[in-house]
Amino acid sequence: MRFASNLLPLLRPTASTTTPQFSRVLSILGAGFEGSINLLDLPLKKSFSASKCADHSTTMNSLMVSEFASREPGISFTHSSPGIVLTPIGRELPIWARGALKVLTPLLKISGATVSVEETGERQLFIATSGLFAPREGVKGVDAKELGVAKGADGKEGSGGYLVGWNGEITGKPVVKKYQEEGLGKTIWDHTVGVFGDVEKINEERK
Repeated sequence: MRFASNLLPLLRPTASTTTPQFSRVLSILGAGFEGSINLLDLPLKKSFSASKCADHSTTMNSLMVSEFASREPGISFTHSSPGIVLTPIGRELPIWARGALKVLTPLLKISGATVSVEETGERQLFIATSGLFAPREGVKGVDAKELGVAKGADGKEGSGGYLVGWNGEITGKPVVKKYQEEGLGKTIWDHTVGVFGDVEKINEERK
């Protein structure tokens, strides 16, 4: 989210001057794997655990794409999940974990739940460039009726903020829409921007 925020000055001119419009932000994490978050401890300073960290980061990411889209209608924002990608990450694991991975990998392949590095790269490139995931104000130079527009995280077509699964399908747990209806998106936005400000202050003090 910090990268996206810092790059907005470069993304805005691209959104207004190019045809077709290719001003996009793609955050690859875990769309479709959102969970409940602790509203009393958003930074998890008092209740940290690995599972809570996963739920917070994934769910906040999904809420933030919609918030960015509402503020930057000329830019599309997407949170995607790459799925189980067959990378050589196993070589960094302990011996026992590498052994378990060797046993599990063939089973995962048979189940069809895995994708290669090349395939997931192609899928993410499609998401980052397709008119299906148009910004809120539409795609300049493209017939949206012929192309079609995906449904956003808020349930509305072409809302500019999208949640996409490993297979290119629109995803997102019901908790995301529930939080949006409760106005939690703005709460997460304010929290995130507040963290940006706190870090900037610390950096200034260290100079």
